[in-house]
Amino acid sequence: MKKIKVNSLICWLMLLLFALPAAAEEPQWTFIDADEGVAAYTHGNADTGIHVFKSRGFVDARMEVLITVLRDVSAYHQWMERCEESITLKHIDHDTKVFYLVRSMPVFKKNREIVLETAVQYMLPEGAVEFSFFPSDKASIPINPGVVRLENFSGMFRLEFFGRDKTRVTYTCTAGPDVVTQQHVIETIRGLQRVAQQRRYIEEGLASPERTLVDRMVSTPQLVDRLLKNRAGAYFAGQALLDTILNEKKLGAYVHTEACSFESIQKAIAGIFYECLTSPTVKVYLSEKPLGAFLDIDMLLQERWLGQAVFTKEPKIAAAFFENRNNVFEKAMESEKAVNAVISDSRVAKMILTNASLRRRLANDAVLKQEVLAALPKMNEREDLGDIITKRVKQLTD
Repeated sequence: MKKIKVNSLICWLMLLLFALPAAAEEPQWTFIDADEGVAAYTHGNADTGIHVFKSRGFVDARMEVLITVLRDVSAYHQWMERCEESITLKHIDHDTKVFYLVRSMPVFKKNREIVLETAVQYMLPEGAVEFSFFPSDKASIPINPGVVRLENFSGMFRLEFFGRDKTRVTYTCTAGPDVVTQQHVIETIRGLQRVAQQRRYIEEGLASPERTLVDRMVSTPQLVDRLLKNRAGAYFAGQALLDTILNEKKLGAYVHTEACSFESIQKAIAGIFYECLTSPTVKVYLSEKPLGAFLDIDMLLQERWLGQAVFTKEPKIAAAFFENRNNVFEKAMESEKAVNAVISDSRVAKMILTNASLRRRLANDAVLKQEVLAALPKMNEREDLGDIITKRVKQLTD
């Protein structure tokens, strides 16, 4: 896998700003790797040995086209990583099929087989569709003595509207660690990116009933407002504040006028970020609460696309992080996890975490802000940000 390179400060700046402890009941996703815009994460169960892998990336295709691809279970072997064979056994209804799948394994290991069932859930107010598969007993097939029958292989594709010709896909897969790997979840989305360009799927998608559903979902500014609130609401806990911003800035009307393009949705989300980061309401809210009470930390850490797509194109948002009027930067420097993730010099990290006066000086330091923003266009690694902060700490404390 390629080592991820981010052409902006913000992916690592977001780590610094938002890396606070997540709620205990939430899965602790660990970032593994990324390949050409598709990021992979995992978490495992030490007691059962079952691992869950997740990948997320954008596909340049309409949502209804991807639904058509996922419905064609007999063609999964054309694009799903290590899927050697996929045969439909039973067609129950439009959303439900039972199929037989064989996964190839490395040399000297037997292939794996499983009988699976599909289910589709439409969440149109969220601008999303979830396509799941899981073990089924609604059809049978004799066990092949040359392969191993699986009972714990399941997964889900979540499709999210991000423009009329752009869909974000999150693929989650659960199985034993010898069956599913990071390569599987990354390469499967890469396979979807390829197969969604086939003419037959494009034509079938445009003629499908799902096209009408998606068109209706974004047919008015009011419905687009709802979609934008859902997209931004994944990052912000302040729902009332989002309602106010959407209403005052008429962002839904703007995106609707722009035919719900990916670029217009990016710009609208950027506008929501900027308003939230500069609103006086946020300063009052954060005066007595941690940053995590206002922002969804886990989601922000997983949104690697957000750095380049939103913050690099809107430099004023990156600048807003350094505006101490909302205490965002200073609060971030109170987080041991965030500081240690960015600052490699343990002595400097300890100084920041234990010295409230130093944190205030850094949060209000015009030189630090100027140096970081000047480095923004060419910054690739979190070490670059850490080096700038470390250098400034030493200058202020010498």
